Amino acid sequence: MIVVSSEHIYGETIVTSLGTVSGTAICSRSQAGNFLGKLRAIAGGRMSGYEKIMREARDAAIAEMIADAKKNGADAIVAFRIANGGMTVGDDDEFVEVLAYGTAVQIKKSV
Repeated sequence: MIVVSSEHIYGETIVTSLGTVSGTAICSRSQAGNFLGKLRAIAGGRMSGYEKIMREARDAAIAEMIADAKKNGADAIVAFRIANGGMTVGDDDEFVEVLAYGTAVQIKKSV
């Protein structure tokens, strides 16, 4: 599956736009991970636990978006974008949300 952030695919001709496709992932750390993350925030530096969760959420959201596009008969996704945010529930539960979206298209098949 071709996935590009531009509105065109170099060297390809888009013949049909199939509409918007998307994927969403919401992930969290354990209570212990949240506690250790807060300690790291006090000390400063990279927060590898949160970075890992963001990568996992991003990869899951993109995979879900691609599956949505394939289900609709797409060959590619153009105008690909990612949005993310954080959520807190109560005092301790922290979540990250990642949304991947774009436009599913069919491209001209070479003969």
